[in-house]
Amino acid sequence: KQKAIEKSDPFTSQRRYYRKDVKLDCQYRPVGLSQKVLLPGNITDISLGGIGMEIDTKNTTSYSHMKGDSFVVTIVLPNNQNLELEAKIVAVTKGESYGVLRLGMSITEISSGSRKALGFFLMP
Repeated sequence: KQKAIEKSDPFTSQRRYYRKDVKLDCQYRPVGLSQKVLLPGNITDISLGGIGMEIDTKNTTSYSHMKGDSFVVTIVLPNNQNLELEAKIVAVTKGESYGVLRLGMSITEISSGSRKALGFFLMP
């Protein structure tokens, strides 16, 4: 009976994309700064609405990483597609290892090409 309920739920039948756990290196910089400023990060999960990123706390010495700060994030997907998007920090927590911060970020801007590439990557 449980499976029948799940299949008839209109929300699960319409969902096309999921949050995917990944391990992707990325580079990011504060919005408005030169492209020469590149900070390293590691994407741990990604969806069409946001990303989870782990960073070294050293990245926070020169640039603010507070809730509300926005960054341009560049990611290369496993299928060699390049993504560039703007994301705003919505949560900052300590990472599992010493010297690591975990950023929960909401995607605020993404080109249609990057959105399409990300959508294909997220399909089950």
